[in-house]
Amino acid sequence: MTKKKYSTNNVTHFSPIHHHMNLLYQQISLFMNLKPTLQNEAFTALLCRTTSQNLQILGKKSQTRLSFAIRRSLCTKCLVPLQLWGKVRVRKRHIHLSCALCNHRSIISYPVNKWHASYSESVLPDSLCCNENIEKSNNE
Repeated sequence: MTKKKYSTNNVTHFSPIHHHMNLLYQQISLFMNLKPTLQNEAFTALLCRTTSQNLQILGKKSQTRLSFAIRRSLCTKCLVPLQLWGKVRVRKRHIHLSCALCNHRSIISYPVNKWHASYSESVLPDSLCCNENIEKSNNE
């Protein structure tokens, strides 16, 4: 018997469960990108709710944990995505999430000095630095 030689490349293999969960999350994001009108807003909410319920059930049955970003994007009570039917407010050291459909509220606390903006203010289109940089690049 010879020893197994382990490969040095770190290739991640995804199971069919991961692919199915990815497909369900893509369906939810597709429903969220639709522009709901008054006629189909309830239907879009129903589609999002059933798809997210299927995603959660599949995760429980396969003992696969949903990612932190996906769990935070869904209401914990009615499982509807908060991007469309939720309100987010930042207060002192807490993030307040409230769902408009079921009126469920949740509070996420974050530690002091751990939160940073993902972009600097000079990148914003309204800032003077950005306008000056754009004008310089246009003149060249």
